[in-house]
Amino acid sequence: MPEISYQFIESFFSSRINYKSQWAGHPTLKERKEKLDGLGLNVMSDETRAWGIFDNQEQLQENLTNNLYKSVEKELRTEFFNAPDFEKWFLAKKEHYSLPPVYKRYYDNRYVIVKEWNFAEVTSTAIREPCTALFTEKNSQLPAAILSNENDINVLNAIKGKQLDVKNFDFDGIKHAARDSKMIIE
Repeated sequence: MPEISYQFIESFFSSRINYKSQWAGHPTLKERKEKLDGLGLNVMSDETRAWGIFDNQEQLQENLTNNLYKSVEKELRTEFFNAPDFEKWFLAKKEHYSLPPVYKRYYDNRYVIVKEWNFAEVTSTAIREPCTALFTEKNSQLPAAILSNENDINVLNAIKGKQLDVKNFDFDGIKHAARDSKMIIE
């Protein structure tokens, strides 16, 4: 089992904005970590699968699946997979639709809109740099950085429009008044 570090979890929360809403019901991830670290607990990890707390696990899984798909109209021919066969089928599909490693996962979870492209021009343009120069580890992180910035702009717009009841917030570790949100957006 992988050990999931605080740094790994924190990497999903890449917002540059930090604010404490008076309506917030839970502490921030950083506040939770500080509180837990302050307790000085050192506990061995529990390797028990989550399903271990249930009796009749397979029956429960089947009932949940049936309930999930009960409103889906089934075709005349429905195939059922056991777990190993499903995993094999799933991994084959995933492999079939995966791009080569040279792209360093740059296009994962992204859809490039090519409707406006002039393919004659694109295919006749001379290549100036090899793929390895374009698809670097740093560049592969750009889509996530762009998404993070778009989310931050949405939060700043919500502060500016008074949709969030926030008097102050931190941006890149610097304290700002709510009225500064417009300047930061710009």
